[in-house]
Amino acid sequence: MESFKFTLSLLISIFAIVGGIILFLQNPLLEYKGLILLATILVVVFAVKFIVGTIEPSKSPILIRTNFSSFLPKINLKDKPEFEKLCDLTKCAFTLLLLEQTESGTWSNSYLYRRIISNEGIPLSKGSLTGTPLALFSILSLIDKDDHDFIEYLTGNLTETLNKVIQPDGQYLRRYTIGQVGRVPEMEPPRHTAGGLLCAIIIGDITELDKVCLKFLLDVKALPDAWDKGIVIRTLTSVIYDNHFSSIDRLKSYRRRNRLINLLIEEAKFAKHQSLIWSHPYEYGKDINNQWATIWALYPLISDKLLSSQKRRALQKILKNLIKSHIAASLDKSSLLPAEIVIENFQGKGEYVFSTALTPTILHAFENYSVSEHEQTSLNALNRILSNAKKIIKNPTQSPNQDIKSLEGYFAWAGMCLTSASFGIAIDKTSTKLIVKLVKELRSIKVDSSLDENMNIQIEKYLQKYNIFSDEFIDPLKISIGNLLQYRDAVQAEEYKLS
Repeated sequence: MESFKFTLSLLISIFAIVGGIILFLQNPLLEYKGLILLATILVVVFAVKFIVGTIEPSKSPILIRTNFSSFLPKINLKDKPEFEKLCDLTKCAFTLLLLEQTESGTWSNSYLYRRIISNEGIPLSKGSLTGTPLALFSILSLIDKDDHDFIEYLTGNLTETLNKVIQPDGQYLRRYTIGQVGRVPEMEPPRHTAGGLLCAIIIGDITELDKVCLKFLLDVKALPDAWDKGIVIRTLTSVIYDNHFSSIDRLKSYRRRNRLINLLIEEAKFAKHQSLIWSHPYEYGKDINNQWATIWALYPLISDKLLSSQKRRALQKILKNLIKSHIAASLDKSSLLPAEIVIENFQGKGEYVFSTALTPTILHAFENYSVSEHEQTSLNALNRILSNAKKIIKNPTQSPNQDIKSLEGYFAWAGMCLTSASFGIAIDKTSTKLIVKLVKELRSIKVDSSLDENMNIQIEKYLQKYNIFSDEFIDPLKISIGNLLQYRDAVQAEEYKLS
């Protein structure tokens, strides 16, 4: 099909060029008018080729089930002592990320726990439609792409959930509220609609309603914050490279994406400091969550040749300045990046796993490092991760000073899985099956606040039974698993009350 399109397009071009030359030769009196006519024909032909032509996958940016080796400098860790530890850490992050997935197939129990504590309630999707693509994308980048049984396990419930909550107008239903005339539907904000569509694209299950969803995103105006714009941009970028959508829709997505990118570039200029670029909090989250989620959404654009080099350079500069400022604000070279930037002096405060884990992946995307400098910069970021390996496992399920908004959960481990994939780590089918069995057994554990010791004994029993992880990581794993089970049960109790 692709070769047919290419051949047809080539023949049309040749026909137009030959026709224009003949027209010019037969009408010498036209002089410059003939040349103008020929140029006009060529412009029209190439415009049509751009609209109806198919963008080849080899030219696509970092999007779905990433083959990092195809465009990133090869940093061979297999002969380095860091490799084994990174493999062990990756298995831990992968396991916790799977355990975080809710029954609806979305992510995550820690997200829902933050919402119910902040009185935001549980949405019909029973998870974050905006954040789910991050977890999904990270896992699919890490596993064997031909492991169809696992992919079905991972995405089956999610597909059903997306089909259940999407509405005829392309929006996603959040919940029903009680009004004067009965139940009134309340819709998700556009960022969640974008996340739902992106999930469908990643899964590869595009329906007619998804195409209606795209039309909604092309027209919607309510995108107030950077993360709102970022996730829509990420979704539109995937649409541009996806043959499920018509050429006209892809062209509209391209134009809409460019306008949103311009808005974000302008928005960055008005930040009080480089470390505060795109810092907009939601009721149940911190500035830092939205900053780094926006960075994740935008970094594929750095390698997207469909975006003008001027815009790519502008985005790269913004991302670099933002990341460098957070690194500079950290306590020292070996500590986790800060969880908060203090506005008074722009110094860092607290510890944040997601940014620390994601940084090497973003650094990989930058093209203007020399090979040696690039390798050293990435390895420095990796060493920061390995120096805090236990914290990367443990911290995301703990909220410092009982500040529930600072609970990271799945964001942290998704960033870790993505970075591991960018360094060439992969989880084979055998390991994946073993981890899935472990996760199923861990989910069977019932939490009783008066019997925490019993819960810990059960967790340890299953960890020993499967013997997947190194001894160094068992204690922090037990802490995070126990916390995640408690969050899950708290969410289930809230659902029971609502029902």
